[in-house]
Amino acid sequence: MSQSLMCIVELLSLSPVDASLAFFEQRQKFKAALSARDPVVQQRSMQALSVVYAAKLYSDAQVSLGAVDVELWNGQTATYLKELAAVVAGPADSRTLDERQGAILALGHISHGLCVARMALGGGKSWSDLGLSGLGQALEQTQAVLLANMVAASKTTTHAMILSALCVAIGEIGKTGLTGANALSVAQEAMTAVVDVLKSTTDAKVQDAAYSALANLALGKEELAAGFIEFLQASVKTATKKQIDVHFKIGEALAIALGRFKCSLVGVGWIFPIDPAAVYGESGLEANGAGIDVLLELVTGKMAVSPSPQDRQAAVVWILSLVQFCPRLVALTPWLSKLHTCLCSLLTDRDEFTQEAASKTLGLIYDMGDASLKDDLVYSLMSLFGGSSSQSVRQRIESDEPLLEQESLGQTPDGRAVNTTYKSILSLASDMQKPSLVYQFMQLATHTAVWSSRRGAAYGFATIIERARESMQPHLKGIVPKLYRYTFDPSPQTRAAMTSIWRALLGSGGASEGEAATRSEWAASGTSVVETHWEAIMEECLGSMGQREWRVRESGCGALAGAVRGAKPELVVPFLERMWQMSFRALDDIKGSVRDSGLKTCQALANATVAWCTPRDTREAARDAQALAVLGVVVPFLVDSGVVSDAEDVRGFSLGLLLKLCRSSGSYLSASVPAIAERLLESLSNMESQAANYLT
Repeated sequence: MSQSLMCIVELLSLSPVDASLAFFEQRQKFKAALSARDPVVQQRSMQALSVVYAAKLYSDAQVSLGAVDVELWNGQTATYLKELAAVVAGPADSRTLDERQGAILALGHISHGLCVARMALGGGKSWSDLGLSGLGQALEQTQAVLLANMVAASKTTTHAMILSALCVAIGEIGKTGLTGANALSVAQEAMTAVVDVLKSTTDAKVQDAAYSALANLALGKEELAAGFIEFLQASVKTATKKQIDVHFKIGEALAIALGRFKCSLVGVGWIFPIDPAAVYGESGLEANGAGIDVLLELVTGKMAVSPSPQDRQAAVVWILSLVQFCPRLVALTPWLSKLHTCLCSLLTDRDEFTQEAASKTLGLIYDMGDASLKDDLVYSLMSLFGGSSSQSVRQRIESDEPLLEQESLGQTPDGRAVNTTYKSILSLASDMQKPSLVYQFMQLATHTAVWSSRRGAAYGFATIIERARESMQPHLKGIVPKLYRYTFDPSPQTRAAMTSIWRALLGSGGASEGEAATRSEWAASGTSVVETHWEAIMEECLGSMGQREWRVRESGCGALAGAVRGAKPELVVPFLERMWQMSFRALDDIKGSVRDSGLKTCQALANATVAWCTPRDTREAARDAQALAVLGVVVPFLVDSGVVSDAEDVRGFSLGLLLKLCRSSGSYLSASVPAIAERLLESLSNMESQAANYLT
């Protein structure tokens, strides 16, 4: 039934006024849903009533040139509103809960519809001017009853159904501005009551209705926007880091209140077959420019640089909501450059949600900006991605804010993770009587922040690249080598973010995800991107395998292993000796995960070497030359460096590979047999176990 009612409401909103008049005689069927158990059915029915009442009054006043049916409006309609008000004002009873909820919704929606019709008639006509003073008095009584119940509900324990309905009703009558001798103070009183409800409730449905009510009140009275923003900023501090949905609710409310009819949400929510310009006037449809300036100054100047992660989450979501629901807002144009800078700083946030939301918002701002802003955005992201940005992002650090990820410093004897807040790190260094540890921990925290910033830049990059693929082509030479290595980062979050860039930058043919990616997946239009940038990628991989940071060494090993799989021998040979040197170095690394990655790289090189150097039944001169070139590098290196290495793992791997080559290479290995035999004989005593030497 709720779906049918929704279709009726949409049909009435899109049809001429005459279509709504046909439903006016059937209004009793909508009234019958007043006590329905389903709140959605109640809501849709009251919306339909609101539309047909508005259409009827608007049509009657136009056709009769002001001589409306007094009996219908001052009599039947006014009496019906008073009856509903009596139900709402009556004693609360659990047996009449559904009926009371329906009465509240009916009062809000019908009052809103009637006020829309009056305002659409133009000329600032009052109810008395239309000869409907009786209806006007009933509407004032309705407003007073709803407001009194809202104030009472904010101070006492009230059922969530009634609270939600009251918020919806207050929001409805607030859309066209509350009436009375001092309408602004009445609206402020209503906003205060709704705010009190928000402070005292944890029910999600009540919160949704309350935020919508605040937005609608600010929509009806622009003067309330400043207080609305101030309250929302304060409410952010009460949210936890995981209550992200609260930020989105607030963001939508801000878009409605400040964007007004330039906000897509307001346009979608307009259900009347009457032009809103006739109701609010052309100027009333425009966005609240002053309120937008206040909000964006608050977001960019305070919240985005706040030490509180909740403030930073709220800042990015609010900006996202504003640019997503109000993309053609003229008031946003002067702020685009500042928003771009603010969002680029939020890409470096430790919180992954903040990074992703900032990247999505950057994509929307990229679409809204001019050519100069688009170029600046691409340049700043490239600088941040490459770690060469000259603009450092400063954020205040609170004493209880974690600087490192959980368990970065290990666990306590009872199995709990060591606290990594700034205060705890200072205490730990003091307890160990080593103040220099503070600087080492801070360096570790800085390193973590750098990788967070690159991951955030990756999210932003992927969003922008989808919109500016062609303009990125000149920058590929500098991006691809680092990007390729980042797709093998040990952190799953960073790896996923970098992989999304790889796919966006190189298209569907550029898919790569860790070691599972193959050369065929990178092929695009018959030419491998990795082959095109082979030398730069090799220098990046080999250079990173000797870096100080363990995750850089590990990602370099993974990237090298991925590149070697399926590579052509002529590309590999110039770098082959360095590949083995760095792979054996990783195989003897101090960190276990790097050793594991180094072993996989050695295995990838060994498999490729054996495949290249295994003769085929049909001999080919080119293949024979490639095999000899590979063996000319690998065998001397294994004989002179691998077999005699001090590292046991390196010696064992070298002997195993030599054995494989001796079994599979055949005549290719004939020139190297003397050197291999001599080295093995010289090393025989060193390779024998001590037990064998003792027995002899």
